[in-house]
Formats: sequence, C-alpha cells, structure tokens
Amino acid sequence: MTNKREFWGILILVVGIVLLLSNFHFIDYSIRHFLRNLWPLILVVIGIALIIHHARRRETGSNGSFQAPPGGNFGGSVSKTFGDIRVDLKDHEIDGFSTSTTFGDNTISLSGARLKSGINRLMVSGVFGDIVIIVPANMEVFAYGSTTFGDVTILGKTESGISNHLQNQTDDYDSATSKVHISAGTTFGDVKIYRA
Repeated sequence: MTNKREFWGILILVVGIVLLLSNFHFIDYSIRHFLRNLWPLILVVIGIALIIHHARRRETGSNGSFQAPPGGNFGGSVSKTFGDIRVDLKDHEIDGFSTSTTFGDNTISLSGARLKSGINRLMVSGVFGDIVIIVPANMEVFAYGSTTFGDVTILGKTESGISNHLQNQTDDYDSATSKVHISAGTTFGDVKIYRA
C-alpha cells in the first residue's frame, strides 16, 4: 500500500480531476451532489489515513534508526516537498540547522550532536506531517512548538485541540554554557520533543 502522502496526493488528484471534468461539462457531477451523497467517503478516507498513520508509527517505534541525507553533509538545511525527513545529527553541528517538509514527517535525533558555546538554534517546520525531535538526557534545551490541527508535547507537557502553542525548557537551560533553542511548527500534525 502507498504511504499516506501518496494516498492523499492521489485522492486530491482524483477529486480535482472529477470536479474539473464536471466544470467543463464532460461529466454530469456537482459539488452539491458530492457533498449530499458521498460525504461519508470523506470519513472513510480520514479513517484509513489514521489507521495507516498509527500502524506505521507502531512499526517504526522509537528504535533510533535514522537515515542521514546522502554524503553526510547537511549543508545547514534539509527540505522536501514529498516524503519524510529522518536525520541523525551525531557528530554534526546543530546551530543554524533546519528542516522543512510540505507532505511528510520530520524526525530529528540530537544524540551525539556537537554544540558551540552559547545558544545553538534548530528550526523544524512542516505543513502536512508530524515533527519528532529526540533530545539526549545531557543536553539543555528550550523548545517552542506549534500546530494548527494536532497535539504538541514538549519535555513532558502536552497541549491538545486546535491551534496549539507550547514552550518548555530543561531545568538547567538558563545556566548552561552550551544549549539548544528549538523552534518546531506544523499545520496538520503533531509536534513531539522529548528526552531519550
């Protein structure tokens, strides 16, 4: 079965083609007809997407397996329009690093990352997809997370509902000489930042 990004892309493409053909009168179909008679299809599609999403989460778990970009040189940022980003920043600098996806999840491991003195900034953004950032126990961080439709969990604190914003920091963040400032936001998806 295709992944959820491909599934949504195909679904949107099919609906768009049907509506376009209807607008040009190649087929006799209207949005009103669709909404009146086929609205349960929307619920079925959402249900299937949720099942696929949670099944994939159970399969991958949090076993620490990440795929670094080819060549091991991140060049400061990684972005994708379609597909997941999985990055292990072991032996790489965090400061100024960023990831961005349109249709895909962002998973970042900070274990073994190099920190410069002072504040090291990390920015992660998405539109459709979850953001997961794994912070090692010995790293001091301040984290801000936001999502329009989803949950935000940062270092043990959680906000649920619509249009969530949350910030939290580790106990020794203010006094640490090397620390990380994380900014993570997505529109449709969850944001989870936790210590491993």
